[in-house]
Amino acid sequence: MKSSNLGIKGDERKACIDYLKKEYGFQAFYFHEESLHFETDRKHFINIEVDSELQTEVLNSANRRVEASKEIINRRTQVKEIPEVAKPVFIAWGSFYDVLAELTIARGNVIEGSPKVDKKSKEDMLEQIMKVLIQNNLFDRLQESRVKARNAEGDFINKLGLTDSELDEYKELAKVSVINDNWQP
Repeated sequence: MKSSNLGIKGDERKACIDYLKKEYGFQAFYFHEESLHFETDRKHFINIEVDSELQTEVLNSANRRVEASKEIINRRTQVKEIPEVAKPVFIAWGSFYDVLAELTIARGNVIEGSPKVDKKSKEDMLEQIMKVLIQNNLFDRLQESRVKARNAEGDFINKLGLTDSELDEYKELAKVSVINDNWQP
């Protein structure tokens, strides 16, 4: 992906790249936490009715996901300098993380409010989770906000004229930074 940098040069370009690296840090943390959450669900949710301790594991995972969403939102509020050309990206990703937090809280509330799980109550819990998420249009809103964020980010990257190798480098540095700085929910 290489395009012209449409006049973004010098200090403004550096500020834009610095912002993009921060945004990639938020994304790296999000992807890390999502992979932990989905791995827990994959291992435990299917057998939740067999072992009550698994319900605790799933609830802990849901709570961690909520806290991770809040941590991203909190860290994003601490970003003080956002170049004007980067604001659509910042706003779009902010909307995505807000909807994500709403979704994770809604899901966690259903799991937490569920009684000791047996096969029937597991089905009821899954039905209740889906009902809450659908009633609040959370799936659609999350997907729409993700598409808007990716599109805004793509436009921003094109304006900066960054190459795929530069983007890969920034993303890898963001992952390493999240690990080294020990980001936690």
